[in-house]
Amino acid sequence: NALIPIIYYLSKNPGVSLRGSTPFEARNADRMRRWLIMALLNGVFGGTSDNMLRDIRASLQTMSGAGADFPIDAINTTIRKAGRSAEFDDFALDETLARAYGQQQTFLALSLLYDDASWGTMQFHQDHIFARSLFKPKELSTSGRLDWISKKDRLGNLCLLLAPENMGKQDMPVDEWLESREPRFLKRHLIPTDRALWKFDRFADFLEAREELVRGRLKVLFGPTVAQA
Repeated sequence: NALIPIIYYLSKNPGVSLRGSTPFEARNADRMRRWLIMALLNGVFGGTSDNMLRDIRASLQTMSGAGADFPIDAINTTIRKAGRSAEFDDFALDETLARAYGQQQTFLALSLLYDDASWGTMQFHQDHIFARSLFKPKELSTSGRLDWISKKDRLGNLCLLLAPENMGKQDMPVDEWLESREPRFLKRHLIPTDRALWKFDRFADFLEAREELVRGRLKVLFGPTVAQA
């Protein structure tokens, strides 16, 4: 159901390609991808949504025609009238940051951190920055850090890597692995620049710092659709 507004928009713009390279096509492919992920993460179309889809189609019919941008604001207004939200307010941001490894929508949430246009054409692996093997209950219990076990799978400890990158990382200590990466890699993956946080004994501080970077990225990405605190 979440694809229906996009399909309807494309039907009114038959010359538009999601793989197109014109500024208009690139801009709107990105708008559609972001909106779709927002809608899926917020569960907008779960349950009964036929009436809402009818109203969305009606609002799309008022578009100015071919050449109009994908109308995110108009669609979201219709969704709000149905008592739902596709927007990223602070609650939605917290819910996104709480996504965990293995959950159905975690890959979608992680994909928001990257600007790639190659989704579906390249294979990305969901990877732990601090490996799961580091979180040994006996050792963490001794050091009073048993709560880290419940945090190891949080989105803030996850990233998307291409298969060769993932193989290159393997069981390297995090600080050594990150030291071997170029600055562009660190920026792309929203890695905190404070190298002291790259040590396992600073995991909790690393997680907090990276989640703040992720929160900032999402606020910039969705602009006015994110409520200010």
